[in-house]
Amino acid sequence: MKAAFATAGRILRQLVGDPRTLLLIFVAPVFVVFLLNEVVAAGDVRPRIALVGEASRAEEYAGFLRDKAEVLGPWDADAAAAKLSGGAVDAVVDLGKTPPLVTVDAADPATSAPAMRAIQAAFASLASSRLPPFAAPLVAASKPEMRFINGSETTSTFDFLAPVLLGFIVFFFTFILSGIAFLRERTSGTLERAFAAPIGRSDLVLGYMIGFGIIAAAQTALVQFFIVGVYHAPNVAGFMPALAVSVSLSLVALAMGLFLSAFANSEFQMLQFIPIVIIPQILFAGIFNLRSGPGWIQGLSFAFPLTYGGRALRDLMIRGRSFASILPDLAALWAFGAAFIALAVIGLGKFRKGR
Repeated sequence: MKAAFATAGRILRQLVGDPRTLLLIFVAPVFVVFLLNEVVAAGDVRPRIALVGEASRAEEYAGFLRDKAEVLGPWDADAAAAKLSGGAVDAVVDLGKTPPLVTVDAADPATSAPAMRAIQAAFASLASSRLPPFAAPLVAASKPEMRFINGSETTSTFDFLAPVLLGFIVFFFTFILSGIAFLRERTSGTLERAFAAPIGRSDLVLGYMIGFGIIAAAQTALVQFFIVGVYHAPNVAGFMPALAVSVSLSLVALAMGLFLSAFANSEFQMLQFIPIVIIPQILFAGIFNLRSGPGWIQGLSFAFPLTYGGRALRDLMIRGRSFASILPDLAALWAFGAAFIALAVIGLGKFRKGR
């Protein structure tokens, strides 16, 4: 028993003497739970619904809709269609047609489902208000004509999550691959032998990026093939545009892994970065709609590469947008990659001075 207590005491002294482990044990879980609560709360959004048609009729219908949704318009049909295509609204109700035509953006079930419920409930309330009580159920049972873009009424949760899952899986496994592999290069003495050669830090980092990058690109193509080809996730824009974004994400994760591995002395310490660096990424990758969240949550999302990667993949795979339209998100990913490469070069200064 004395040996058991001695072992327990040694372990506790080691933990207390390791600030990074204490951070992982006590601070990281609280931070992740706090972020999760804020992000999930932000995901409860009011759908944005645009109206098309004569002003008085639109205002009458809007009166039954405003308690369930944010109502915009009335606009003309072309303006409303442009807003819907650009993601500024979640549905358009054209009251100038008989029956009224409802067009819903089905890309995100978190907004399309409440939008459809609100629209149908408003039509039922409008019909009930115009007819005697005995006739209201007959008219309330009739529905406007429904049309969907970026999916259908049966779009599944997996279809919606597939682009984000693709980005996250690629990012996570590439980060682990690069971080632990580079750490082993250090602990095995390979890095020291490389420093003995006339090679600069930037050339060394570039070499690791190319070597690991080839493996990461192959891994990325395999994951995308399974998600799209085997499990039939939607990919409207085609395989290669989505692959370009996925590979860009993997290269950012590769550069981040190389940079952070400079601060780890063991695989366990490398894994300690996961709750702090990786888990928050999935919260801001697009699974949750942050539109109704506080400004600081929306601002914080732009500090994570997966925000840009997830949005670009969803625009390509679900919305079928052009490759040119996602170039701003790609540029942000490349900027993250360049920054982490530069930081990795600087981090190598811990092991080789003057290069």
